[in-house]
Amino acid sequence: MNRNDDAAFYRNREMQEMRSSELAADPHICRLHWEMAQRYGFLARQAEALAQD
Repeated sequence: MNRNDDAAFYRNREMQEMRSSELAADPHICRLHWEMAQRYGFLARQAEALAQD
């Protein structure tokens, strides 16, 4: 995969985790999905920055 594909993958996973956090009834599970979404967002931003170089 190239970095643009990586960024797209991470953005997609970020959105999936955000949806999961919105649907979770347990606040601990909600927080877990929210934190994973933040991590995928970070990875997407890194991949996007590397793709521009």
